[in-house]
Amino acid sequence: MFPAEELLAKINKDALLAAASTLAGDAQCHFAPFSAPQGQGYVLLIIEFPSLATRWVARFPLDQYDSFREFCVVPLEYVARRYPRVPAPRIHGYVDAGSDVQNPVGAAYVLLDWVEGASVPPWDAHSPSAAVKEKILHQIADLMLDLILGGPPDEEIIFYGVPEGTPKGIPVSTTAWLTESVDRGLRRALRQQNSALAVDYLMQRAMIPRYVVAEHDTSPWAVMHGDLHGGNIIVNEDSSIRGVIDWDFTSATPLQVAATFPKLLENVPGGAPPEIPESLAYVDLSADKASFLRILAAKEKARANGNTAITTLVESSSERKFFEMSLHRRAVHREFVERFCARTRENVLAASAQVEPFLVANLRFFGGSDAAMVEVAAELEKLKAETEKGSTAG
Repeated sequence: MFPAEELLAKINKDALLAAASTLAGDAQCHFAPFSAPQGQGYVLLIIEFPSLATRWVARFPLDQYDSFREFCVVPLEYVARRYPRVPAPRIHGYVDAGSDVQNPVGAAYVLLDWVEGASVPPWDAHSPSAAVKEKILHQIADLMLDLILGGPPDEEIIFYGVPEGTPKGIPVSTTAWLTESVDRGLRRALRQQNSALAVDYLMQRAMIPRYVVAEHDTSPWAVMHGDLHGGNIIVNEDSSIRGVIDWDFTSATPLQVAATFPKLLENVPGGAPPEIPESLAYVDLSADKASFLRILAAKEKARANGNTAITTLVESSSERKFFEMSLHRRAVHREFVERFCARTRENVLAASAQVEPFLVANLRFFGGSDAAMVEVAAELEKLKAETEKGSTAG
């Protein structure tokens, strides 16, 4: 990682302007007279094209060593190709980190549209106004339906979290996806020889059937922006969405993972974006969620011949989203474990029952005689003895 000031010093700004001009059909350009806010992990420079009445932004990742194409460029190019109605910035050019391409700019970068406007204003039970909320929620519903109803994703986008060896572009069942998500965390805990954490994941492995919507276990996957909070939704003065930013790491996921409330309306414990003030991160927005479901249902009926399967999934998504995110975010995992992974007899026995299925599915990684697994087995036996005493005493 480069410090921001050091990276800025590496950039040949004249070469950057020349590259931008060429990509824009030799239009004259210059840097904007104001500084762009710095993104997390990026240095940003805004470029103006007076004759085109438009602006681009050059994003320079602080990590100038590892390729960013798959998680930064591919999602935006994919959305532009498959879902042209979705208001995502368009990429005009890039030089990937680690590329052999001659790069007079001196640093890897992406050139894309600068979205004019401002982030959605702070959102709570009382603000913005009801009319503004209604307008923004209508547009978010359209965006979500454009993505989900726009056809199943193809192999050009990442199918996130599928088991190793799954052919490219081939979805798996939600059950298989959740199982692999749990097992990935469990394998990590075993490598760290953290038997307590391993027991947490074994308990979660036993919980998987609770969080699978059976009728959608094998539904086609969908692409969804996974971070639809106010900071990533750019609106103009009349609350029309001009663009949605930060599509990094967007991928294909099981339908029930895509069809959830946007973060603008709900954050799971531990999962609020860091830029959201604590006072707004976990407010109860039940009324706004009900409005969103009403809007989404009406739009889905009109677009899907009366079907409201997506709306139904969103309506029941809160607990599932907590479980799903706990498998991919450490802060969320801690919150989930604290609430649902108590060392009760029921949980301990459920975890013990998952040891053999885990070993069968992960033979290439671990065996029952591995030191880490022996330690976990001993921990479970200890917990079974302790909980048996407790239940007998009760």
